[in-house]
Parts: sequence; structure tokens; C-alpha cells
Amino acid sequence: MDVPDSVLRRFAPGSGYLGGNVSIPAAWLTFDIDELIGYLESPQAAAARDAALGLAPGTTAATFAESNGYEIHVQPSSSRIEEQVLSFTRISRCRERSAACRGD
Repeated sequence: MDVPDSVLRRFAPGSGYLGGNVSIPAAWLTFDIDELIGYLESPQAAAARDAALGLAPGTTAATFAESNGYEIHVQPSSSRIEEQVLSFTRISRCRERSAACRGD
């Protein structure tokens, strides 16, 4: 699905970018994430998605309305972690070696 040209902007950092120590393209496209998400959540984007996928008009909007735009997926059981917590106590060598250290 295409996004409007107004969402994308050309960025040309110039030859001194990162001190000129790296080889980079002369320019690339950049965008504001909030502006992009705003477009992708719009009725225009939903209509464009329907057209691009050959869906009946309103299909995408109805799907988003049912789920608030989110899909719910059950996580596989392989993501469960079973663990056994152990605790260790260090015994002083002095107490192990002699009755004098233990105060006997």
C-alpha cells in the first residue's frame, strides 16, 4: 500500500555527515512516525488497503472496528518458562575447621 508523498521527506545529510568517515547515499527518505501512523489509521488508508487487496469497500474499516486495530494471537507454549529457584548459603571456613572458631 502506498503512502502519500506528503508523509515522506527527502533527507540529504551532506558530505560531512558523521564526520565524513562513512560512505552513505547522497539522500534518502525519512518520515515522522506520528504522521505516518496517523495516516495508516485513517479512513483513506483503510480504503486504499481495500483497493490494493481487492476487498469490498469498508472491509478494512469493519475489521479495525471489531478489534480496535489490534489482532490478538495466542502465544505458543514454547514461550513458557519453567524454573526452579535455589538459594545457596556460604558457610564460613572458620566454622567448618575448628571448634575454637565456632566458640565451642
